[in-house]
Amino acid sequence: AAAPKAPAPGEDPNCREVVAGPEVVQLGLKFNGKPPCTELEITNVTPGSWAASVNLQAGDFIIEVNGEDTEQLQEDRFKQHMKGRPLRLYIDPVDEVPPPAPVAKAAAPPPAPAPAPAKAAAAPPPRTDVDPNCREVVAAEGVAALGLKFDGTPPCSELEITSVAPGSWGASVNLQVGDFIVEVNGQDVQTLTEETLKTMLKARPVRLYIDPVDEEPPVPAAPKAVAPKAQSPTPKPGEDPNCREVVAPVGTGPLGMKFSGTPPCGELEITGVTEGSWAASQGLQVGDFIIEVNGVSMQELTPDTMKGMLKDRPVRLYIDPVDEPPPSAAAPAAPAAAPAKASQPASAPAPPPAAPPPSQPKDNNNNTNNNNNNNNNKTKTQ
Repeated sequence: AAAPKAPAPGEDPNCREVVAGPEVVQLGLKFNGKPPCTELEITNVTPGSWAASVNLQAGDFIIEVNGEDTEQLQEDRFKQHMKGRPLRLYIDPVDEVPPPAPVAKAAAPPPAPAPAPAKAAAAPPPRTDVDPNCREVVAAEGVAALGLKFDGTPPCSELEITSVAPGSWGASVNLQVGDFIVEVNGQDVQTLTEETLKTMLKARPVRLYIDPVDEEPPVPAAPKAVAPKAQSPTPKPGEDPNCREVVAPVGTGPLGMKFSGTPPCGELEITGVTEGSWAASQGLQVGDFIIEVNGVSMQELTPDTMKGMLKDRPVRLYIDPVDEPPPSAAAPAAPAAAPAKASQPASAPAPPPAAPPPSQPKDNNNNTNNNNNNNNNKTKTQ
């Protein structure tokens, strides 16, 4: 038997020659292509066959048959070679990538948890121009309704939350009535339009930057009235002597009042006082006027400055009370009217004295009748 062929210079050093002896009936392989060609690719190896026994596999290439290059073989001669024995095939094996490749894939998963801290760090720090308790809340994918109602329409400085539905997303992130929305998805509500806001609130995720209501656990009622009386200044010359100052101390939640007007103006008229609120506890009522906040005249304030002051604690309001007439003013009028009504019936008896004059015609008639009767009698006697 001829010695196996060694790889030629420039060939793959793994190239090798395999020989099918006279005992081999079928080779047990299939290949793609027909000579003359550069190489014939083996496409299938039958398990248990001669080809399998010499470790041929799909992807290997036959480049020579019985020492003849496949580029120089004709199809008929090639077929003769393949049927003859012994048969020598020169094989350029398939280039296989070492198995370690999957290891790199298995090592990839550990970095996956890394994005989690990035999300936590995404929340912006409290801004210096608002309450340091300001925070961001996010309604993620899957959140249906936010469960919030608010007062105001952008562009405006802030949107006040007026209602939070129990069990809603808003309640789950501890939003409450009196909180203010100052940003949506990083955009100040002063720069938004009504339509843009609606679109943002429907989208998910949506990020709301909240300026919370200044609220602490309920404080006993005792300190509420003490501070205002001690600090209440005397009315200024020309002002109502009943003017007074009231103070909402630290710990007071919503003031519990509504007013009409926008500074700068002469005064703000109180149009509503919530029952049981701080405003009610101070005796404020509809019709009172706010003329100063923290010592600053309403004429010198802007809407934003006033809002900031009213959210701050303590806050001092100088009040010009509603002018109400004393309750006793109307009492004397009622008795005075009573005699006038009683005196009218007294003049009614005056007409009866006028009745006698009509009686005179009756007497005259009687006299006339009597004279006529006398004359008649005289006539009859004559």
